[in-house]
Amino acid sequence: MDSPFSRLTHSERNRVLRQDLWQLYIRETWVTPRQPLLPKTLYYREQFLSILADGFIQRPRYMDTYMPHSSRVAIGQLRVSSHRLEIETSRATHITREARICRLCSEEVESEEHHVCRCRALEGIRARYEALFSGQPTLRELMESRDQRQLGQFLVEAQRHRESALQAPTTATDGGRQSQLTYFFQRATTLPDPPRGVTLQQAEEVRARRRPRAPGYRAQRRHQHQIQEIQTRHSQTIQAARERMIANPAAVLRGLLTPEPPMYHILQPLYGHGWS
Repeated sequence: MDSPFSRLTHSERNRVLRQDLWQLYIRETWVTPRQPLLPKTLYYREQFLSILADGFIQRPRYMDTYMPHSSRVAIGQLRVSSHRLEIETSRATHITREARICRLCSEEVESEEHHVCRCRALEGIRARYEALFSGQPTLRELMESRDQRQLGQFLVEAQRHRESALQAPTTATDGGRQSQLTYFFQRATTLPDPPRGVTLQQAEEVRARRRPRAPGYRAQRRHQHQIQEIQTRHSQTIQAARERMIANPAAVLRGLLTPEPPMYHILQPLYGHGWS
């Protein structure tokens, strides 16, 4: 790359380096990994991953196919194992792989391949997609099929059929998906209600631990002394003004026409009210 005879630009060199690093990552991660792959990673490589001869991963067909959003989501969820099949949901409860039996047919482990290719409960849906399932294709062949639109439609119908068959029983007045959400968020009736408040015995014990008060004790209100001080100053101001009115007859009429100041004027100078 540092040869003076190289005519590659800076951007072209970066593109070549990124491709080399990406090929190296794919080879060490998927082709010849340094450590054995985990079962889930190995299953993904065998069923969904396609590595080309030049060392790059092939872009999935459904990503370049125009189809409804629901079909695209169904294919993507199946590829990344973001679904509700027993092979994934039972993993969270630490159930062994052999015990994750399909709840529709109860014949074998409900894996992605069983759900798409072999589950007997979905044979009626597969019959409507003869072009897709002709010749009993494997899961890998279905994921690489040219008609990705039919594959997405089949996965959507199979998912809806499974949900309707396994949904909890509801009353006749409930309706559709709203009833499923309501049932999901209902409180379990088997769990006892948590205790609320305290018992009478606990309240008496708390009252007994309190410090005894003197007879006739009454808690003083907050800022009570400040309120009394303001009232005293207000009374003194009114009394002084009346005494000045009596000493000065001319101020009697002015005092009669001027109302007494409210209490909040004590906190400010009494100018302009005839009381200075």
